[in-house]
Amino acid sequence: MGGARQSAGARGAAHRPDVRAADGAVAAATGPAAERAAPAAVLATDRTIAAFGEALAIPHRGQTRAQAERRLREALRDRGTGATPPVPADSRLRTIAVRWLADIDGSDRASGTKRLYRFALHAYVLPGLGELRLREVTVPALDPLLTSVHGAHGPAAAKTTRSALSGILGLAVRHRLLATNPVRETPARRGPRGSRRRPRALTLEEAHQLRARLTADPTAVRQDLPDLVAFLLGTGLRIGEACAVRPTDLDLDLEEGTLTVAGTVTRDPLLGLLIQQRPKTDAGRRTIALPPQTLDLLRRRLARLPAAADPPVLFPSPKGLLRDPNNTSGDLRQALACRPAQLRVGSCGGCGKVEVKATLVRWRRSPRAQAGGRRGE
Repeated sequence: MGGARQSAGARGAAHRPDVRAADGAVAAATGPAAERAAPAAVLATDRTIAAFGEALAIPHRGQTRAQAERRLREALRDRGTGATPPVPADSRLRTIAVRWLADIDGSDRASGTKRLYRFALHAYVLPGLGELRLREVTVPALDPLLTSVHGAHGPAAAKTTRSALSGILGLAVRHRLLATNPVRETPARRGPRGSRRRPRALTLEEAHQLRARLTADPTAVRQDLPDLVAFLLGTGLRIGEACAVRPTDLDLDLEEGTLTVAGTVTRDPLLGLLIQQRPKTDAGRRTIALPPQTLDLLRRRLARLPAAADPPVLFPSPKGLLRDPNNTSGDLRQALACRPAQLRVGSCGGCGKVEVKATLVRWRRSPRAQAGGRRGE
């Protein structure tokens, strides 16, 4: 009985994280000692039993106990419990990447996110690392690729590439093809502090000038941009959300009205343009009050909407189809003579002012821009 209790206790200890300082001294996890300064580097290890019976030590370092333990828990989560790996252990990265991309395509992620991951995989990951064996995909192999992508295409592309690599190698870890995910040990690449310009609120005079400029531009009028921008100014919606507004989303009466944001226009690689029945984020599902000038605009648009319109959206393309948000962004950039990767015109917190939000990264270096150019509408 004593031996059985000891064995059970040993098994329990085998899965209890052992947090140590980098020099090997055990770091206190509770009590007064936990309040003292943390060591410069902390090592968390856990001994787990592999499927073939051998005890494996899984160490993870961090600058604090909490960081070391978090990395250890992530590693243990990634190891999973699957007994049959989806690919042989000596497979190349390309093989497991195909399996990961199939999982992404079958998930409920937004189609824009799927398209972005697919582009990063084929443009950056596979050309640089696709022929490496899984055991060869180490931090020294990953770091130069991420540095190169950051330098040539910017921090956004590097972040997407790192996320894709983390997902691919996390799949390998969960199927016990790798012991740990080396992406977790690579530094995140960020742009210099202050490099991202903050949006500012337009004055009412600037808003009037913006609308007058679009109204006087024959090309902008042909593309139906004046009404669209006026609607964006009055509601603060994203371009994709505005392109998806249908009569059923509106609740108008004689004096006031509301708009429920319930979807966004996106492009599926197989189905083309469609209305995704949810906004870009969960927080994007909202109901907003409409100012009087926006109510008048919507009433005019509703009166002109054909009864047989398909799709029945208030801001279709010039051909009467769903409006492509990417094309619309390009039309606005051309009309306003600017080159942001994303452009959003919206109300400023209900204070009566408006804002034009532009992410000032180089358009041609943006992975979203390269993932999809102008398409027919």
